[in-house]
Amino acid sequence: MPFSSLSFFIFLAALGTTYFLIPKKYQWVLLLTGSYVFYLYSDVRLVMYILFSTISSYVGAHLVQRQNDALTQAPGGDNSTLVTKKKKLILILVLVSNFGILAYFKHLNALIGYANGVFDVTGVNFDFEKTSLILPLGISFYTFQSMGYLIDVYRGEFKPERNIARYALFVSFFPQLIQGPISRYSELGRQLYAPHFFDLARAKHGMLLMLWGFFKKLVIADRIAIITGSILAEGDPRGMYVVVLGVAYSFQIYADFSGGVDIARGVAQILGINLPHNFLRPYFAKTMPEFWRRWHVTLNNWWRDYIFYPVAFSNAFMKIGRYYRSRGKKKTAKYLPVYSSTMIVRVVNALWHGASVKYLANGVYNGLVIILGMQMEPAFGRLAKFLHIDTECFMWQIFRMVRTFFLVTVARLITVAPRFLVAVSMFLSLGDIFKPESGNSYRILYNGDLFDLTFHYRVWGVLFVCMAVWFVADILNEKGIVVRRALEKQRLAVQWIAILALVGAVALFGVYGPQYSSAAFIYQQF
Repeated sequence: MPFSSLSFFIFLAALGTTYFLIPKKYQWVLLLTGSYVFYLYSDVRLVMYILFSTISSYVGAHLVQRQNDALTQAPGGDNSTLVTKKKKLILILVLVSNFGILAYFKHLNALIGYANGVFDVTGVNFDFEKTSLILPLGISFYTFQSMGYLIDVYRGEFKPERNIARYALFVSFFPQLIQGPISRYSELGRQLYAPHFFDLARAKHGMLLMLWGFFKKLVIADRIAIITGSILAEGDPRGMYVVVLGVAYSFQIYADFSGGVDIARGVAQILGINLPHNFLRPYFAKTMPEFWRRWHVTLNNWWRDYIFYPVAFSNAFMKIGRYYRSRGKKKTAKYLPVYSSTMIVRVVNALWHGASVKYLANGVYNGLVIILGMQMEPAFGRLAKFLHIDTECFMWQIFRMVRTFFLVTVARLITVAPRFLVAVSMFLSLGDIFKPESGNSYRILYNGDLFDLTFHYRVWGVLFVCMAVWFVADILNEKGIVVRRALEKQRLAVQWIAILALVGAVALFGVYGPQYSSAAFIYQQF
């Protein structure tokens, strides 16, 4: 049930109206029912997977809690080692089974392709058939959410939910199923089960947030998608087309993903539930580590809490640290765990997107850029001081933002290319930009070639104006001015003008039609 479909609006109107009319103690039951209706709408056959994730993590959490209780009642007892091992075994079994299913759906066909390639090279007359797998809706997001819950119980941060139906709502809450955000039980659980009364101001805020999300998705992201799709359809983009593709795709994926999350957060807000922010104006970041703290915040927090810290502070790295400190190499002992964990996180994050060489290259690239940035930071500081650069001035901050955006765009080009070798060819072709005689030079920006490939220059004008509105809103939010609340303080006429302008933009300039997949979000496939 796509967010931009008529069926979703009918579903939301019916659920929202009923939600505030029924007795408050049954509201969570209605949310659970509505969430499963929403999920079943995508494909009835795939409901077994979210049920497996829910049941396995629920049972696993309670089995882990038994071991936690046993350790609390008899700390340091004779069987404490056995109990700890049993607790860890339960955790590993549930994690492996759930992430195994996720890997099966996301990577099986890629692995079959690699296996067939190996057989072709070695001359073995054998060929695996690829499967026609349908990726279950939101499988990555509900898997990460349920496994995070299990790990938190394992760590003793809270005791597991006793009511399996209540826990099922936490896993399946419908606004965040398509593309997140990934919530923690400590943040979302109580909200889901608490009574909620209708609040007109809150509902208005939620609808405005949904409208803003549709503006970013349908007007900006889907229009940019025509540009990126047209360039990629040429087969092997070269020269200036590569630059346009990289910049365009960087904004497309941001508008698409953040727009979808805004819609999800707006729906939840109407129901009285606050979902976490997932984007904090990432293209205002001045360094790559800061970019990842601002981009897909809930997932990167998941990587940080459940992979980065456990690896960096693992017994193995503690031993390595002691080894290097004993030999006087304090810097190595300090930075090796950080750099190693950073590379592991970035590679795992990339391979979550896809099991191909281009994604692996993307992960290694991001890891290396972050590590080199941290390693070279003191040298950059000394260079700036030597050149008498005021590192606090406005222009220097702009330079750092542009530099970070450039580094991010390089990573985007690696993944948007059909294959890794095509990405390499694209980068090698950048020299054509400065060859006026080339059909791929900077002249495409004004000689009409780019317009002929995509759409009329007037449509480009619409895109730039809408992006300017988005940019101004992000600047205001970056300065701590919440646009929705600032609009609320204006006269009623001003509020309605702004709202109708957004509605008009979505209605008039949104990308619709049978040839466009305006309902599909990029991260819906992850």
